[in-house]
Amino acid sequence: MSILEVECDEILNEAIMSNTPIILVEGAADIPIYEQLSESNDLKSEVYAVENIDGFAAGCRGVIDCLNEIREHSDGTSIENHILGIIDRDARYYRGEIPLDKALLVLEYYSMESHFITEEATALIVRTVTRVTNTLLEKGTRELIHNKIQKSLLELFTLSLEALKNAVQEDYESLFGYGTNIQQIKNQNLHVEVMEKERELDEFATSINIEKSWDNLLKVCKGKWVFFEYCQLLQKEVASLANRCKESQIKQCQFCFKESFDNCLYKIQSNFNETNIRQLLFSNLHTSNLNYVVDRVSALG
Repeated sequence: MSILEVECDEILNEAIMSNTPIILVEGAADIPIYEQLSESNDLKSEVYAVENIDGFAAGCRGVIDCLNEIREHSDGTSIENHILGIIDRDARYYRGEIPLDKALLVLEYYSMESHFITEEATALIVRTVTRVTNTLLEKGTRELIHNKIQKSLLELFTLSLEALKNAVQEDYESLFGYGTNIQQIKNQNLHVEVMEKERELDEFATSINIEKSWDNLLKVCKGKWVFFEYCQLLQKEVASLANRCKESQIKQCQFCFKESFDNCLYKIQSNFNETNIRQLLFSNLHTSNLNYVVDRVSALG
């Protein structure tokens, strides 16, 4: 029997009787990721979008409310051994709206997309769209490519603080919030204008114990923002590799060594865009930073 066929107060019993832990997620986009995560690690579980449980809405609030109701009907049973709700960190975390709940896993980063911006992910994209081999794409080369992208992405830190301050301080007059997409911000030159507030925003960051770092960027930057920018920068970086190989700025392929530059193994062999990158990375979870989620899911049952 599926939990979609039972009342909320019966969900815990169904999980126990079927010996199948249940993972409740915010929406449709989360289901394939967590199902794949469980399957690829031989973990037994069922993943459900909370909106498909009668009486609950999609999103973070729906997951929290559903867990609360399950616990109300648990007769003292520890639900965290059988039920796990997973939600984004997002701005609610900084407003103090996330309850302490052993059955609730709050992602370490602002949202799911942020977990897919890794050195391994960058290497996977490069190997997929060029003819480079693992020998060429050695550790040092991968680090060189990815670190350059990371450095550029850190420019989103001040923008993210502006959106976060807007989300946590009701009286704050902001240039934009998390609801504005990154293209709109740049088209209106707001990314330049916000730098006039950098000192003020740095003070705000200090007040909530956040300093500028790669890890903290992923905690405060909207996932869609950082992932979009990552894809744009990755496209530019990959497009530059053949010329850098020719100039011996990276580990040189054998064709460029022989000055047969048209056959450079770093040359792009197939077009790719944000959608292609997303699909490729979201179906290769081994390149993500989701090991801590695997550890929590493995503790169920």
